[in-house]
Amino acid sequence: MIVQSDLVNSPVCPFCGDSLSHEDRYCAHCGLQVIQPCPACGESHQLHLKTLQVSAQLWCDNQGASPLYACEGCGRWLTSATQFCPDPDCGSVVEPPQPCVTGRTAGHTLSPICKPLTGWTKGELFRAEEPLYALATLNGRMFAWVGNRFGPVQALEGKLTLEGGTPFGKRLQPSLTLPQSERLTIFGSTAVLAFADHFEQCSLGKGSDHEQIEPIGKPRGQVASAHGWAGWCEVEEELCLLYAVAGSHWLQSIQVADLSPDAAASVLSPPTLTLFGNCVYWVSAIGKLGSLDLKSGEVTLLTPAGNRLPVSIFATEFATNPKLQTLSRKEQGARLLFSLAPLGEESEVHDIELEESVPSALLLTDTELVFSGAQGLVRVDRESGNHKLVSTSSKPGKQVGWGGFYDEHETLWVVTLENEADGTTLNAEDPLSGRQERLALASGFEAHTLLTLSDRFIFYGKEGMFEVK
Repeated sequence: MIVQSDLVNSPVCPFCGDSLSHEDRYCAHCGLQVIQPCPACGESHQLHLKTLQVSAQLWCDNQGASPLYACEGCGRWLTSATQFCPDPDCGSVVEPPQPCVTGRTAGHTLSPICKPLTGWTKGELFRAEEPLYALATLNGRMFAWVGNRFGPVQALEGKLTLEGGTPFGKRLQPSLTLPQSERLTIFGSTAVLAFADHFEQCSLGKGSDHEQIEPIGKPRGQVASAHGWAGWCEVEEELCLLYAVAGSHWLQSIQVADLSPDAAASVLSPPTLTLFGNCVYWVSAIGKLGSLDLKSGEVTLLTPAGNRLPVSIFATEFATNPKLQTLSRKEQGARLLFSLAPLGEESEVHDIELEESVPSALLLTDTELVFSGAQGLVRVDRESGNHKLVSTSSKPGKQVGWGGFYDEHETLWVVTLENEADGTTLNAEDPLSGRQERLALASGFEAHTLLTLSDRFIFYGKEGMFEVK
């Protein structure tokens, strides 16, 4: 992932390494264009290539609000309609420099925060004037669904204030059956909101563009990446899987997946969707692992390693080489055994015996898995399968969000968001030693969703948001 940094004194060409001045439009040595017109509007202001590590505007507001994407190879600025770099010598994936964060972790890879344990502030509460239904960030901007409006939002002087945005009629109500992290997804130049009886796509600008998604039905879950979207929709007591790829503005060609009986999901308990690459994954009603290719629309059934029963699917977090992982289980007499393995890889399966039916995965790194269960906080070595109970003080049922950060000693701290009698606490725990620290307490405030950004944590509930940095 390309990381934005401050202006450097002497930029160099990302291809050949030759020195450049800040006025150079092309590299004199290899000819690479290092300053380019804005890809969204084409107007006169120029932007440095992302790999030159210079300060840059991540949005174009000349023709509405358009987030700028960057090639992860050469760093060229492009729009959200481009998935791969058009340069024939590059061809790398095009992503937003600061990906969308909604509070969901399944299917997302995080850039971990690096901060000393003593470097955290006590935090600040920002209250919303009306009920806050959903919150998300993309490329450094924050967007919120507050009352009957959606749009960009500012957190200043203890208040969470919408800047214009899209107004909806008061008859339109959000889907209160979905978690806050699935009421709103953002990608490209589009946001998708889950109302009680339909999905709706909205502009990210201060205007009021919005459009209903068909077929009309009750939203039962959604997920998005930089270039695609998928959502469960209940129509006539059956679940339909809607999907689309992102265009320059709205979702293009929304379609309904053709699900076989083995791939169909239960309307009583819609499975969580995980989007990784160009495919969407879920666990079907009969325990099969379903996969939908967003480009071709093809649905396939997959088998986890060891022919186990899949429980959940998620992408590696805090890992240098992200992979899709399948958590599966089997019953052996009175014992309940779980295994974790990369999808599609015939690797050795290590069994972990647990007391609960479905553990909650917290963090997954290159070497270990940390999750919360009825026993407490458990650390699992991914290579050997050895696991260790490192804490018995966690409170199952009270934990409503998870995250993590690295301190100055490169120790990974697991962060949990917990609702207590006196408010909401943000706690950190070292899974190696079991040491615990409280990062913040929001007295008299109830939160349900935790957002992990590049340099801070945000947790929010109906009354507003609390920021810790």
